[in-house]
Amino acid sequence: MQNSYRHGWLVGFLALTACGSLGAQTPETEGNRVPKSDTASRSITERLRAMPRQVAATTRAAMGRLKWNGLRGENVGEPYEDIEIPLTSSGTTSEIGPPVPDQAVPLVPFGTVFQPRKRHQPALDMGQPAPPLKVAKWLQGEPVKKFDAQHVYVVAFWSADEICRESLPDLSELQTKFADQGLVVIAQHCWEDLSGPAQPFLRDLDREVTCRIALDDRRGTMYRTWVAATSGLGVPTAFVIDRQQRIAWFGPTQGLKATIVSSILEGTFSIEQAKRERTERREFSRVAQKYALHIDRLMKAQEWDKAERLAQQFERECPESFRFSARHVRFKIAAGKKDGPAVNRLARQLGDDVGMKGCLNDLVAYEMAVMTDIDGLDFSLAEQFARRELAECEGPDKAAVLDTLACLVFRQGRQDEAIAVQKEAVSLAEESERAAMKERLEAYEMGKLPDVTK
Repeated sequence: MQNSYRHGWLVGFLALTACGSLGAQTPETEGNRVPKSDTASRSITERLRAMPRQVAATTRAAMGRLKWNGLRGENVGEPYEDIEIPLTSSGTTSEIGPPVPDQAVPLVPFGTVFQPRKRHQPALDMGQPAPPLKVAKWLQGEPVKKFDAQHVYVVAFWSADEICRESLPDLSELQTKFADQGLVVIAQHCWEDLSGPAQPFLRDLDREVTCRIALDDRRGTMYRTWVAATSGLGVPTAFVIDRQQRIAWFGPTQGLKATIVSSILEGTFSIEQAKRERTERREFSRVAQKYALHIDRLMKAQEWDKAERLAQQFERECPESFRFSARHVRFKIAAGKKDGPAVNRLARQLGDDVGMKGCLNDLVAYEMAVMTDIDGLDFSLAEQFARRELAECEGPDKAAVLDTLACLVFRQGRQDEAIAVQKEAVSLAEESERAAMKERLEAYEMGKLPDVTK
């Protein structure tokens, strides 16, 4: 039911065994050219298909916020910040109890990421002048020699892997949507020699990427002066340059929303507010790592009351704007206890939380849709969440939300409506999801609740 569109500050179960190949990469070789292993070059779609459905769903969602660096729980910190909290090789700190097995699937509140050990003071930050463009070669679009006051620029770094591939069409959509307002999008390739693995990748992209495409030189000049200068970011990472030639925003490319670009174009974006939000994210990461794995250990042991008490403490210590993440942990604990009224109460609190906005709507709706052994669930509330998300997405992403919505409608006894919704989901689904959605449609037509966890 879930799609890679789902990213943001969610809480889910993430497969640590996927760390080595599921996310943004950080170079470790001279010149920032990283040789790709067979594991790293495998299709992410194939790896996700091998995971349990809900693990895959939340791992897809994590891609937009997490920077997997091939680690196995060694260092955990806040996205793109100079902060790390040492863990043992088994993925636990001395504060949170016994070690978690390497093959475990721990509960990790989103907003915490795996970071490299090295720490350094970042040379670039929001509000600072943008580095110069030192592009080695332009593969597509009119070259940009320097930034000017007539345009806002997006410089998005990418590499020839599937996560980057997923981000490039979105960049083209931004270019198309805001071109008349002065937006210029540059997809800046880095790391690989284009006579190697990236060349066929680029040929495949010709049909769907219309923004400018630029290449880095063999020394990785663009990567070193931009990405590596901001606490060693991985890719895909995007920078937005305002009309004063300042870095107005930077972060994961998947996190670059149209609302951010629009406000920068209009001159209403607050860099200071963005910095304050980053400080809160940093504090949230610190608090999350104090509690997350310990809560997960208690949940695995089905010690629900202890887990709930610890989650309440986690919620109290979270910055206000991130307390919804702790509430979602409590929502999952209530589900583990099979406490329908508590699930409804916490879901309602999540829905009212201003911090939640759209990021948890579909996940909470999905989680309630698949709760088949809990009595007294308010599926009409879950339906509201799904419809909120539906208003914000399109294409294959819309198909996944419709898939969830059809299940919720069916569980409220509206069979004909569920069939109509599921038919629309099938028509919008990607080929890899269509067969499973058709099976669920057939179940609805026979008046049966399908297994929606597949």
